[in-house]
Amino acid sequence: MLSQPSDDFPHVDLSDNEVCRDKSLLPQPLISQAGGLRSRDRPALENEIEDETTALSYLRAFFEEVVDAMAIADDSGHYIDANPAACELFGVSLDDLLGRCIADFSQIEFDFPSAWQQFLEKGRERGEFTLVRPDGTVREVEYAATAHFVPHRHLSVLRDMTERRQLERQVQALNQDLEQQVQQRTADLLAANAMLQATNQRLQAEIRQRERAEIALECAEDGVWDWHIPTGTLWLSGAWKQMLGYDDRTDEIGDRLQEWSRRLHPDDRNRVLWETEIHLAGHTPLFRSEYRLRDKHGAWRWILDRGKVVERDATGAPLRMIGTHVDITERKHLEESLRESQQKYQTLFEILPVGVSITDAAGRVIEVNPASEKILGISAREHTRRTCDGTTWNVLHADGSPMPPDRYASVKALREGQTILGQEQGVRRPDGSVCWVSVSAAPIPLEHYGVAIAYVDISNRKAAEIALRQSELRLLEISNSSPANIYILVLRQDGSLYIEHMSRAIEEILEYSVAEVIANPNLLVECIHPDDRATYEAAVQRSLVGLEPFYCEWRVMTPSGQVKWLKGSSRPKQRDNGDVAWYGVVLDISDLKAAETALQRQAYQERMLSEVVRAIRSSLDLNTIFTISAAHIAEFLQGEVAIVQYLPAERCWRHLVVHNQLPNTPDKLAFDIPDTDNPFAEQLKRLQIVQIDNTTTIQDPINRRLAEVFPGAWLLVPISANGEVWGSLTLSRAGSEVAWQAEEKKLAKRVADQLAIAIQQSNLHQQVQRWAATLEQQVRERTAELQQALEFEAVLKRITDKVRDSLDERKILQAVVQELGQTLRVLCCDTALYDLEHRTSTIYCEYAAADQSAAGLVLPMEDHPQLYTQLLQGVGQQFCHRCLEVQVSRQLMHDSAILTQPIRDDQGSLGDIWLLRPREQWFSEPEIRLVQQVANQCAIALRQSRLYQAAQAQVTELQRLNRLKDDFLSTVSHELRTPMASIKLATDLLEVYLRQLGLLPEPGQSTPTLLSQYFQILEDEGQREISLINDLLDLTRLDADAEPLILSPLTLQDWLPHVLEPFWERAQRQQQQLTLSITPDLPPIVTDASLLQRVLRELLTNACKYTPTGEAIEVSATATATLLNLCVANTGVDVPATECDRIFDRFYRIPNLDPWKHGGTGLGLALVKKRVEYLGGMIWAECESRRLSLRIQLPLERSPQCQNPQALRENFQD
Repeated sequence: MLSQPSDDFPHVDLSDNEVCRDKSLLPQPLISQAGGLRSRDRPALENEIEDETTALSYLRAFFEEVVDAMAIADDSGHYIDANPAACELFGVSLDDLLGRCIADFSQIEFDFPSAWQQFLEKGRERGEFTLVRPDGTVREVEYAATAHFVPHRHLSVLRDMTERRQLERQVQALNQDLEQQVQQRTADLLAANAMLQATNQRLQAEIRQRERAEIALECAEDGVWDWHIPTGTLWLSGAWKQMLGYDDRTDEIGDRLQEWSRRLHPDDRNRVLWETEIHLAGHTPLFRSEYRLRDKHGAWRWILDRGKVVERDATGAPLRMIGTHVDITERKHLEESLRESQQKYQTLFEILPVGVSITDAAGRVIEVNPASEKILGISAREHTRRTCDGTTWNVLHADGSPMPPDRYASVKALREGQTILGQEQGVRRPDGSVCWVSVSAAPIPLEHYGVAIAYVDISNRKAAEIALRQSELRLLEISNSSPANIYILVLRQDGSLYIEHMSRAIEEILEYSVAEVIANPNLLVECIHPDDRATYEAAVQRSLVGLEPFYCEWRVMTPSGQVKWLKGSSRPKQRDNGDVAWYGVVLDISDLKAAETALQRQAYQERMLSEVVRAIRSSLDLNTIFTISAAHIAEFLQGEVAIVQYLPAERCWRHLVVHNQLPNTPDKLAFDIPDTDNPFAEQLKRLQIVQIDNTTTIQDPINRRLAEVFPGAWLLVPISANGEVWGSLTLSRAGSEVAWQAEEKKLAKRVADQLAIAIQQSNLHQQVQRWAATLEQQVRERTAELQQALEFEAVLKRITDKVRDSLDERKILQAVVQELGQTLRVLCCDTALYDLEHRTSTIYCEYAAADQSAAGLVLPMEDHPQLYTQLLQGVGQQFCHRCLEVQVSRQLMHDSAILTQPIRDDQGSLGDIWLLRPREQWFSEPEIRLVQQVANQCAIALRQSRLYQAAQAQVTELQRLNRLKDDFLSTVSHELRTPMASIKLATDLLEVYLRQLGLLPEPGQSTPTLLSQYFQILEDEGQREISLINDLLDLTRLDADAEPLILSPLTLQDWLPHVLEPFWERAQRQQQQLTLSITPDLPPIVTDASLLQRVLRELLTNACKYTPTGEAIEVSATATATLLNLCVANTGVDVPATECDRIFDRFYRIPNLDPWKHGGTGLGLALVKKRVEYLGGMIWAECESRRLSLRIQLPLERSPQCQNPQALRENFQD
């Protein structure tokens, strides 16, 4: 059992140990069982490695220069490598692309982790998706992806299909032909790449073998280390230090283990420490690990670390460990390159349309790709059941005869150990069909492997002439088979050009042979169209100066006189000798340019149509719309355009607009085309297009005469409105060389449809304008009604405000007649009040001319019984003077319309309102409603006035009774004061006499006598009566404002303690806590000190009287800018909120609120309130949480005019 890792050596999962995987991948032929190098000549081995490295550089160049985008991702789906084509496709640099995933560029959002996991489970996937570049451009991409083409690496091949998709929609036929050619050439290219796979695998194995041999040879020069485990001392050799860039002669690196551990790469630390812990525990015989160390310059160096514990103590604990370090940085880089190559070509094996199968040494098929299953019609399972020399293959010669197994290409390659290329043969599928294939087979130079077999489906072309024997020849043939010209153009340092490679496609493009172009590279420039030469040379110069990718489109002139459009792209690369080589392709895009021109023409047509639609939407003027539309279509078709309207009433067709009229022709605006016996007009009425490619062919006399005046080609397109012809869009073109094209007719028809829409919109607009005029008239009428209603409402409000603000009946009625008369513009308006007892109506107020005044006129109701019966019942009437059977009150009533409205409330009729105006002007409903509302308000005001008059009479009577009461109290008080003074004096003399006789005990005697108790009652009750009389007299004087104020400035900080002095002892005696709180900056107050002192003493007396034992009494004084705030508060008292306002009433005492049983008259607080108000202040009570507060507010200053009490009160209230 392994011991648990310590805190310094965290646990690392060893199931995916890179060391173990790398060891298993090492090619075995170069390594003997003893671990030494096999007996081979070292120079020869180095030459082979150099040759293989050269081959790999070619493969890498192919990966870098291939047109299609290739990207390699790790297990999480993030890219770790990509070729330049991929960077160009994604629109980012290689550094920006690495670490990102395909979801970062997808147009739609999706669950990328789930999709990626499904792809890993499926193994491969093809499809298309929309790619969004960082700059916002959108590309349509076709992709083919293969998972685990090497372990934990996944290849994606992507192709930009944007332009092809666009061209497919526009030029389908041309694109299909090009696609077939590209697919055929691509199949050839992929077939050749399949052949390279076996070679690549052999090179991989040999490079690994040679790498291990080199490591073994260099072990003698490895860095050596010696670790003393108990002390942590680490000895490092000079070679070890030099390996990391340090000087072995200095002490830059110490002798502690931390010198090694702190240089470990963070991603390798946990794994290396765990592997070290395992070896120290004795679970592995040797310690071996590969990891990265940071050198002196901060770079990471890959190290192969091998060591062993050489000394342990008696308990088995490690004491000493010795080992070596080998710098394997270069080997790691090479392994990474080889791993990437293996991944790339494994992906090609999976996705190529060329069938590939691999056998073991016995010739049994052990692996096939999907293309092999498809080509041969045999499943992968059936493949693995067969051997390459089995008779079940049913192979045929080129002539159809059976082929014996020993003639199979795979069998010959397996038995003879030779590569067989391009052997043509037929294979009969299980369904009976024959598939013709070109078979290539090559032995695989790996143990337990047999041959690699490639099948190229050549059923559509029996003759295959490609026999590739080396990679350069194969690539050359592939380039020659491509419709694009593939080239390598080199610019020497001396400025001369030479062509290193040129495919045969140049012969079709420039009509020069490959030999001619190679012999004279200047032909490539000489054939460039003069107008494009400067552009071409500028693109070449930019690419040369900055070594940027070359991209350009230009025209060339071939020897046969053709002008072709070419599109070239290449990537420059500077070689070691200073030469610059361009690797690129040139495509003939003449057909694409033609399609692009057609698309531009269509786009222009759509823009022109959009301008017409915009004109229709932005204007409702038909003349403007017709002018703009005619101008645009005339510019597009390069001809004359006219818009003609059909006039059925006049039996003719009239020109409204003519644009770009043909030269040497009369003005068409002066021509009306007859409608009668005109066959073209009949066709237009049937909404048919009339097409005349040559006016010389017209036979009918009407149009023949027009053709003589306006020769050429005509195109008449009907313009319909509501299903009937409205007119026509007429197109004319001089000459008869070119007939009207279908797209021109389609365009004219679309414009005519838009014009029809414009005509319908114009008609609708005119109808809407008529509706709008009608609606506007209705709105004006309704607005006038609303304005009148608002005016009446304002009048009613003014009348209401006036009658409610007055209690004078005459003012009320006069305001009513004045406002009504002026608002309704009547001849006369009057109000009358009823005397129901005498059955009369008296005209009280009026609004009329002086000569028509009837004010004060009394009208008996019996003179108009029918009229007043209705008015007394609350019904108003509108009538003419002829309805009256008796003499009228005013002369003008003979020629007037009369409106009467009763003034009535819920208690009965009070009067009426009469309004007169000329008899032809009747009162409208709104006016009648206004008069009714005014009458209601008038009734309310009259009733309030009469109630006020009654109330005033009652107030006058109450004031008289109050004065009598005050006089009585004053008289009684004065009358009682004299005898009470005599009684008080007699009591005092009696007390002196009794004390002299010894009948009254001395003050302080503990046991009073019965006589002293009776005498004390006499004395107390006498004093109580005197206090009551004094209070009553004070109230009388205060009510009469008869007590003068003596104002003086008062400093409360000094004055208040003197006022409280008598109450300190009383509060202490009753076990009450008395406190005084005064703010330091309290300003002085101008007031009557004597009156204020009596107020505070009364409040303190009440506080001491009603505060229970143990509670507190607090006096506080604060001030604002203009007011003094005094407060006397005592706790332990709970006064209901309903009682707080009543405690200042005369003779009112709160029940059950006298703990000391002192009694009282109930005049104390009433007298306090009267005195505070006399001082110009106010007092109120608040009770909260068993705390009663009596608060006083007094003005700080007194103006000279506010010296009497009444003025003080009014000033304070203001």
